This record gives sequence, structure tokens and C-alpha cells, in this order.
Amino acid sequence: MFRNNIDFIFGIFSMVLTSIRTHTIILAFALMSDHVHVAILTPSYAEFVIAFRRSYSLHFNKKYKREGRLGELGYYHKELIGTNHIVAGISYILRNPIHHGICKSPFEYKYTSATCYFNKFFSRKPIFSPCLMSKRKMSELGMVHRNSVSDIPSNYRFDENGSLVFSDFVDVPFVENHYVTGRRFSYYMTRPSNEEWAKEQMKDISGSQMTEEEYLAYNPPIGLETMEPSFSLPDLQKKEGCNFQERRILDNEVCELIDQCYLPRYDVESYVQLNLAQKEEIAKDIMSKYYAGKKQILRCLAIPF
Repeated sequence: MFRNNIDFIFGIFSMVLTSIRTHTIILAFALMSDHVHVAILTPSYAEFVIAFRRSYSLHFNKKYKREGRLGELGYYHKELIGTNHIVAGISYILRNPIHHGICKSPFEYKYTSATCYFNKFFSRKPIFSPCLMSKRKMSELGMVHRNSVSDIPSNYRFDENGSLVFSDFVDVPFVENHYVTGRRFSYYMTRPSNEEWAKEQMKDISGSQMTEEEYLAYNPPIGLETMEPSFSLPDLQKKEGCNFQERRILDNEVCELIDQCYLPRYDVESYVQLNLAQKEEIAKDIMSKYYAGKKQILRCLAIPF
């Protein structure tokens, strides 16, 4: 879904633009190479998701000369009710890059809001360097949709890379008020997933006048197994414990390698224009020369597993 840095930048722009148009507030997000997690306050999550997907899919299809739906037909959604439930949900989103073995700290990953919160506690002094590119140039590079830039509030800034500054559109106070302290936030970013998470979320039952069984049916706890049902739970837990070697090449780096180095050899403009034999040739060559996983390469070449 995001083949290079520019795709991620446009994805964030599209997400923010959609939030403005649907009166949605963004609390936390993580844009991964093949899926997105976002926590929002919204009058209609369906309207937000549908508009966001439509906006980004139009960009992606036009850029890569493809047609049809981008991603799966449906999507997972979960209402977060209660402080502990909200904290667990946001923590999972921000820790997602760890669960997928991309990095060993949520603060290392570029495309999440993890570094927006508790900057004073972490002694982070945000350094903003304004974008020197014109909106026209940013549009030509595919970072923004030029006709939609005027919908972005004037106090939202673009950084030196052409990306919207995360802290300008993320509701940082809302999230910080739920974690209460930077120390607690830091603890949740490194805390292993176990049954204690579920027990904590059950504390939200206080004052609800529900039995424990009723509350579990109404508001089941957030956990790895509920948020990522298609992945191996032991594998996710292993990566969460940082018991893995960080990938030497990421999905978007494999995609950029294909788009920049291999497509010219076959005189095509997009990976979708390659035939299966050409894709298999590229896959074999990349596997022999680079530290890349087979599934990574198949994803980037759009070859079914």
C-alpha cells in the first residue's frame, strides 16, 4: 500500500484531509507498508474509513497505473470505552512496528505518532524546519493533492520533507491525559503483553452497574490476538520481546528497489505491468542479492502467496 516515503507522506496527508472533512479527531496512528491502524474520535468511523481509503486508493491507482480495490474488502473496527481500554488500544497501535519486527522501539518508526506525546518527559525538543518546496512541486512529487491543500488549516505546517507535522493534527492532550504521566506512557510502550492488560481493562467496569460477564460481552479487552487475528500470537510476542534481528531491508526499500532498478530493465512504468515470468525473475534475483524475506518480495511484486 505504501511503496516509498512519498506514498507514506501522501497517506498521512490523505488521512488528515479525511479527518477534517468528516469532523474526525486523530488520537494515534501507525501507517505500515500493507495496513493502517488509527485511533479516532468521530461521529462516523465508517464515513472516515471509506473516505480515507477512497482518497488514498485513487492516488495509488493513478500513480502505479492499476485498477480496483486497494487492500481487503472489509476492515476491523473496535469501539474503545473507558480509560484503560483507550490506553490499551492506543498502546497497541503505537507498538505495531515492534510486533511486525520492523524496529525494537516504537519511537524509531517514522510513520506513527509515537513521538508526539510527553516531549518534556523524554527531553525531546521538537525541531521544525519548514518545507522549502512549493505546493505545486509537492503535488508533482505526489506528496499532496494540490486541489485539496486549501482545505488544510493554515496553522498546520509542512516539515522539510514535505510531510505534515504530526503534532499539529494529533490530539496530544487527549492522549496524555489518559496516560497521565510520561513515565506511565514509557512503561506501556515497552510493557510485554500478558493477562494483566486484560485485568486492567476490566477496571473500567467500575460504575457501569454491569456484571463482569456482561461487561466482557459488551466491551472485551484489547489484546494482540484480537487486534491481529491473522498473525501468529507466539511470533508477535517473540518480536515484542525484541527477540528478533531487525530487518536489514524494509518493505518500502524492496519496493523502491523494484521500481527504480528493475522496472527500467523491462521497459515498464509500474510493477503491475510486469508479467508473472518477469516478476519471478526479479524475485529470484533480489533473494540472491539482498537480505529480504520471500513474503516481502511477493508483497512488493503483488504475487499471491
